[in-house]
Amino acid sequence: MELQWIGVGTWESPVNVVPEKHLEAWLLTQENLKNDSPQAMAKIERDEVVEKMKELIQKVPLETYEGFFITTKQSKRNWKHTPGKREYPKLESDDDTYTLPEDDMAQVAERMLVMWNNLQEDNAELDESTTDHNNNLKILLLEYRKLLIETIEFIKAKKETIPPNLQEAVSHIDNQIGYHWIRRS
Repeated sequence: MELQWIGVGTWESPVNVVPEKHLEAWLLTQENLKNDSPQAMAKIERDEVVEKMKELIQKVPLETYEGFFITTKQSKRNWKHTPGKREYPKLESDDDTYTLPEDDMAQVAERMLVMWNNLQEDNAELDESTTDHNNNLKILLLEYRKLLIETIEFIKAKKETIPPNLQEAVSHIDNQIGYHWIRRS
């Protein structure tokens, strides 16, 4: 290094003395020191937690729900339920009994049989749609269970205590969908 005397008590060093690579290294060191500060680390951790929460929230099984919601809507459109208007014969006398002729009895019996068959078909379709609905609910609960377990694993990875309400939610879902685990003692 060469010093050039300018005046009393001051000097100037030439710019080429500090090589360009040393300047880059010095800037990188300054940036690392700034990023290594507790405030910067806390900000990075907060940002990561927010990103993970956003990811978990977006992974809520909305797509699954929308998938079976659309199929349920389509199956409801295909289900034909036309309630018929009930017609009862009018009584001509004041007493409560009414007798039909034999031909009318046969027609009434035939209508009752048709109505019974229609009712059975409607009930079968209702049972089928109820079963589909129950299966869709189980799928949705399984997706939420998977999300809750992922959240618990995320909290475990941060070495923090797991809130008891998360564990209770998972066990409640397990009970609702019929999962029974043997726990180790």
